[in-house]
Amino acid sequence: MKLFIKYFSLVVFISVLFGCGNDSSEPVSPPTPPPVVESQVTAIDFRQAIEFEAPQLNEETGIISVNPLTFSLSNYVTYSTAKNIKVKNIKVLTDSESCKITHLDTDNLSFTITPEKAGSCDYRYTVSDGKEDKTAWASINFSEKRGVQIARNAFQIIPKANLLPDIKQATSVGEAIKFSIYDELAPELLAMTNPVFESSTVVEGSGIASMSEGGDFSYQAVELGMTKVSYSVVDEYGLAFTGLIIIDVSGDSNTAPIANDATYGRVQGVGEETTFDIMNFPGFGALVEDAEGDRIQLVSLQAFGAEVKLLDANDVTNTSFTFRGDSKALYTVNYTVYDHEVDGISSGTITIETDYIREGILEFSFHGFIKLFADGELGAAGRSLLMRPFEDDLIPYMHDNSLYATGLKNIGFGNFKIDVSSENGGENEIILFAADNELQEDLKNIITLPATSQVYYGLTYSDRILGYGGLIFEVTEAGSLNVFNQITGTANLTYKKFTDKMNTLNLTDVKKVDSFGPYSAVVFFENGTATYYTINTPNGSLYSKDWTTHIGKVAQCWDAPTEARQMGSFYCLNKDQSSYSFWKNQSDLDPDKNPNFFLQFIKEMNDKGVKIVKATQVLRGIAALTDKGDLYVSFKGKDADGKTYPKGKRVARKVMSYQQASNYVTYMYMHEDDDYRADKNNSGSNEARDDDYYLEFNGYAQQHQEKLPDSVGGKTVNMTLDFKKISHSNRKKVKFYENTANAVALLIDDELKILTHNGLKPYGGRDHHNNIIGDSGNSTGTYTATLGQGLSTFFARGNKTAHEDHWELYSPLEEVHKSLTCEDKPRHGEVSYPYILTGCLYLDFKMNGAVIASSDAISVYPEVRFANEDASGNVYPDLVDLDKDGLSTESEIKKCLADRTTYHAGDVEYCSQPILSDSDADDVLDSFEFLHQDKGAGKGNYNSRYSNIVGDYKDNTIAPSDGNRDIDNNGQLDKYDN
Repeated sequence: MKLFIKYFSLVVFISVLFGCGNDSSEPVSPPTPPPVVESQVTAIDFRQAIEFEAPQLNEETGIISVNPLTFSLSNYVTYSTAKNIKVKNIKVLTDSESCKITHLDTDNLSFTITPEKAGSCDYRYTVSDGKEDKTAWASINFSEKRGVQIARNAFQIIPKANLLPDIKQATSVGEAIKFSIYDELAPELLAMTNPVFESSTVVEGSGIASMSEGGDFSYQAVELGMTKVSYSVVDEYGLAFTGLIIIDVSGDSNTAPIANDATYGRVQGVGEETTFDIMNFPGFGALVEDAEGDRIQLVSLQAFGAEVKLLDANDVTNTSFTFRGDSKALYTVNYTVYDHEVDGISSGTITIETDYIREGILEFSFHGFIKLFADGELGAAGRSLLMRPFEDDLIPYMHDNSLYATGLKNIGFGNFKIDVSSENGGENEIILFAADNELQEDLKNIITLPATSQVYYGLTYSDRILGYGGLIFEVTEAGSLNVFNQITGTANLTYKKFTDKMNTLNLTDVKKVDSFGPYSAVVFFENGTATYYTINTPNGSLYSKDWTTHIGKVAQCWDAPTEARQMGSFYCLNKDQSSYSFWKNQSDLDPDKNPNFFLQFIKEMNDKGVKIVKATQVLRGIAALTDKGDLYVSFKGKDADGKTYPKGKRVARKVMSYQQASNYVTYMYMHEDDDYRADKNNSGSNEARDDDYYLEFNGYAQQHQEKLPDSVGGKTVNMTLDFKKISHSNRKKVKFYENTANAVALLIDDELKILTHNGLKPYGGRDHHNNIIGDSGNSTGTYTATLGQGLSTFFARGNKTAHEDHWELYSPLEEVHKSLTCEDKPRHGEVSYPYILTGCLYLDFKMNGAVIASSDAISVYPEVRFANEDASGNVYPDLVDLDKDGLSTESEIKKCLADRTTYHAGDVEYCSQPILSDSDADDVLDSFEFLHQDKGAGKGNYNSRYSNIVGDYKDNTIAPSDGNRDIDNNGQLDKYDN
């Protein structure tokens, strides 16, 4: 087929004024400075892409119906004190009938066109307040809905806003350039079927531009300066793209300056104005180079959808400009510079991202949280142990060194890894930050590492029920291993001893490190070998074990201490369980006279020949679930009769999922009952309508007592939970439950009921069933002392319209002893969304980013970032994505308020929490799990840290918890992916 070539030519001359040049053979007179007038009106360049219905032919009348489209300029025009802004003029730049303006509403700042076909139109519009005129460029892309849908159905990628990447070219006055746009952008045009290039328009600058239907482009330069040529390409189904060609036109008597492209590393706040200097650009330094060393002047700017202004248009040495974007977007600023020679013109682009800076990633530790705001600033809330070093050490260090944060990770009870970049061009860093530990000396709150190092850590969100965390392993770029001790909350010097012993080894050629205990590490070397290291707690000696034969063969591992003392014993869940479920290592340092409790349980499981899909361990308990749904549990202690617990008791069959707390295990299991299945009127149960079973809740607990504080008498109180106190009729109606150290809250039909040692008691009437938040979010119910999270407090709210914002604080252990209560509980409507730090201390989150402390014992910093109102007293609006997890705040709130009809297997959390970036506390961000979700394959479930527990026990698979998986298949554990 012979391609018909059609050329569109347009010559536009726009005068450009530059400052004087001292050494030019033809001196240029400096322009007469205009009078300084405070600008009242601003007009912004913008691009817009729309989908429209193609004109329809009425076969009876023969009339073609065309739908008019009206566009408002009001979003792109701003003014300070000016009033009565009107459209003074709109010039159509594109030579196309579809672009003609059919109606202009000057008062309402709008115009109407009636496009007959797909394509793009360029306009130059002028607005005025009667005293001042401002002109800007508008580019509008039209695609037929049919064409867009065809491309999507074919799984083709359509460029955002139908914009093709800019093409940059350079030439000299009098010279011509020719190239194929199609060849330049072939990958971007794959979404199109038989694309045709339809129009080219010189929208800024001068010259003669022409383009064929096949995309062959030519340009003849006639005048010094920067020229921009807009073009469109349309396929046979009406899908249209718009592109821009930027051409620098210089002379040949002087080497033109080189204007480099740059990206501003920090996110700019929406609506905030920032000044940039192209000769001292953050992170880059000078963006413009000139071989002759001529003076550089920034002479023009252009950006779509943003306001950009020269800082001083009358200063011939000005290199600065201001930028403001009023919406969340990625902006491109095109800038042009002049070196004060006859022909020294060059242009570049600067990319700036804007966002709502009060949104951000939030990472909790035991003492509180740190928040990484969208613009790289940090904020925090919590106890003084966290807040003192945060305010006094971390923030001053970052500000003094012009650092901003690019990544944030909780790596222990009071430890954070913070990735930082420098605004002044310095090297990127990693900051290891820790809360205060007044129980040990010589611990550093701040440790800095080069960004080229890889940081590994062990105990963190998913593993924190086992210990304190705080040991960090650095593998340098050269492969050396360094270990750092930033332990918080304990006086135990074993952490320091292990750190010193490991650093004494001076290990090199290290590839990576894995750690699964308070003070242990598996070091993988570049030669393919691996060694396990730990410390013998009684004498402080280092213990090692060859790990090489087990590389890639274990799903997850646990240290196995004896009487809370580490002696080198551990066990691992095998990926291949055809021979046995666990690999166990009995250290020769473990005394035979005191058999290891954990390894006894592991031996029992191996002897049974069962296959384990999930295992958990706490300080005095261990549990395992088989692929047949059998749940085995053992406790280290004695029951009420003084007898030891069995080494591996099967407590239930056909278990869907279970959760382990410090002294008990709760679970849901399938219960087959022919009589029950026949009763179709029992609509309040967890009956699966299409299956032959329903789900039933139960638990298994060990004897447990707590000594109360001396301030209330020091009495020892029995805290043991008796799950027999929950009737069979109640157990089969459980829709959700939340464990804490000494109590379990359950949603039973439409009622909230809480189980303590004194039995099951209803709370809050029949409407409090939507959400339950317990006080064990930071420890999974491990620490049972009633001075802390052992107080077992809960927040809950109802589902009735009037009660959706009414959070009630419950302290159910007051049933056990009157001292175990919370004074000054919040009233209805006082709490927006709570997070319990411990006991009665909580933080109240509002959806606009505000955080309110419930007590003087906790604080927030900086207060302005967590304020509910701005300086004028106006309440900040709710944020689109408060926790920056890729799930909108509105959708997360809606999901949390949705009526739950049945129990959801494996849900650690009722919903994806709108305030938490990691809802299920598995050390993997919700956004990451959402991106790589595949529940059918047992991965990417942001409501549970055990994604491999998928519902029906017959479908459960062998896998570690999410933080120790690799759901994006990049060869790195997910907890190390930011």
